[in-house]
Amino acid sequence: MMIEYLYRLRSIDALLGKREELERQEIYFSSLDQLNDPMEGYKDIFWVGDRIVWKNLLKHYLLCLERLCVLALLSPELTPLDIPIFITEDKLPTESYKETFRKICSNFFKNDLTEKYIQFLSSAQRPIRREELIWHLTKLHNLALSCIFLQYENQKLMKKNAENALFHDLVKDYSINSTPPLALDRVLNNQVASQVSDYLWVLNYNFISQLALINKYNSVSNPISPKKEILFLSFPEHYVLALEKLIYPEWYVACFLGNVTNPAMWAHYANGHRGVCLKFKIRRKNETPIIRLNGVKGWQSGKISHPVHLDSDFRFYKVNYSKNYPEVDFFRSLGRPSASALQSFWYKSESGEESACGEGVFKNKEEWHRRYWEEFNSGVITKLKDWAYENEYRLVLYGLALDYCSPEHRVFKYYFEDLEGIIFGINTTSEEKMRIFKIIENKCIREGRTDFNFYQAYYSRGTSEISILSLNLVKFRIDKKF
Repeated sequence: MMIEYLYRLRSIDALLGKREELERQEIYFSSLDQLNDPMEGYKDIFWVGDRIVWKNLLKHYLLCLERLCVLALLSPELTPLDIPIFITEDKLPTESYKETFRKICSNFFKNDLTEKYIQFLSSAQRPIRREELIWHLTKLHNLALSCIFLQYENQKLMKKNAENALFHDLVKDYSINSTPPLALDRVLNNQVASQVSDYLWVLNYNFISQLALINKYNSVSNPISPKKEILFLSFPEHYVLALEKLIYPEWYVACFLGNVTNPAMWAHYANGHRGVCLKFKIRRKNETPIIRLNGVKGWQSGKISHPVHLDSDFRFYKVNYSKNYPEVDFFRSLGRPSASALQSFWYKSESGEESACGEGVFKNKEEWHRRYWEEFNSGVITKLKDWAYENEYRLVLYGLALDYCSPEHRVFKYYFEDLEGIIFGINTTSEEKMRIFKIIENKCIREGRTDFNFYQAYYSRGTSEISILSLNLVKFRIDKKF
């Protein structure tokens, strides 16, 4: 059965307050951190790859860490957002800088611990998930820092002092006592189910997280600075989380409902039933439900660049409620780096050998793009089954070339003809109804419209749900005032 209408619950403040969504006919696309589900956008990422991509991942880790070390020397503060996750070696500013990084890499990769880890990771017979990857990178982190700082000292970029000497002693002891969990890996590969494997690595991750908390608590009297905490303790976790940015573009959503019968939805999204619900007509394009919106879809260059506003047809996606999130194969889903970055950095060894992980990207582009966007959409519309009561549909906004991080660029206008009516909540005040009547009356007069509808929500004892009554006496005549 094809849907004819979809609904959008709004607070009175959003509609009539500073944002004036009703007057301006605006739909705002929220970032994931503005949504009520803290798991929104979660990706079940796993890493499986050959020696080439694993070595390049560690090289990328080293590159991001080195750039953060430079920033730490120059800036009083660091945040996880400072991790330059899109960087590749060719983006380093000077040839001498590149040579410095090559020396850091040489010392890092000639270490036995690093080589054992590359062998371990590339020969794993199972997917490696984020908790396990964080654990492994934590094991390699002090070695990576040591290689960076030693090179800085050799080039007199950083002074040798007692604090640095103590750090190097710590790194030395850590490196000697740290070995890849090869015996554990044999058990995981051959003797236990994948669910048990995942759980064991979650326990490992939990262990190092507890150590970090204990260390931080014991340093309350002499707390470590946020800059040092990121650099020395939490960088592996922040790096793995930042890797997600290399897969899919940032995306934003505007939420709609298939029906408005659930009292909890009115309570959550309409100010405890004080707000209203916008009822939208659905357009069709090749049987696909859409709505036409006008907003930023490009930039015009000049002395001062400015956004270009265009009409676009946005598809309504029905949310899929599942017990699991879709899996994402990291090494075969790198959609954000440029083609040159993939060819020269991620999928190629220093000797020019190409990784099998990049075959789909370059040898069957059409099929790779089809699968990539199919998996992107699957992730965008998947929520856990606990949210099924919402019966949600959503519009999705993203840009590969366009950056929608600024909230003002995520405000799109709908056409008044697509707004079929407004449903007042049980607790919408008469004063607020009058203000809404006036706004809609003016719009109807401007557009010569006589078919706008108002409705009243009420609680039905018979169904124990919210039901809707038509306010069919409330009509506007466009030839005189209401």
